[in-house]
Amino acid sequence: MNSRLSMLALHLGLVVAIGTFPAHAAQKDLALTETFSGPDGKTLLVDGADLDIRVRSADVDQIEADILLHIRGAGDEKASKWIENHTPAFTDGDDTLRIEVTPGKPGFLGLGWVSSRARIALLVPGGVVPDVTTTSGGIRVRGDFPNAHPLRLRTSA
Repeated sequence: MNSRLSMLALHLGLVVAIGTFPAHAAQKDLALTETFSGPDGKTLLVDGADLDIRVRSADVDQIEADILLHIRGAGDEKASKWIENHTPAFTDGDDTLRIEVTPGKPGFLGLGWVSSRARIALLVPGGVVPDVTTTSGGIRVRGDFPNAHPLRLRTSA
């Protein structure tokens, strides 16, 4: 009798374990490049939510934003929604370029996908003034920003 209970528990465990995997796992990617004017003194205001943000100054005359989004292991609908929610919105004015990401709620405790990556790399003229905020993403900055007094970088991660 004990062996029957053990076998039943084993089978039940396998059914539960198999049932937690996504039925139709999908991979979605988005690679996008946007360019904007970058005159001296222009503010680059980035609210990146959970994106990793890289800002690098160079001898260029425009702002270039390279977006890379990747999710794997989610259902097709969830993966598409994740890409949609993590795609930045750009608002370009004469003195400010605003880049915002407002992702929706992830799955329960982040479950529901095997891996995800969200990054924006910004190549900017040295005269641009970065003001970067993330809630859980990382921030990397390279180069000189002589007009940024102070250089504003905020993250809670």
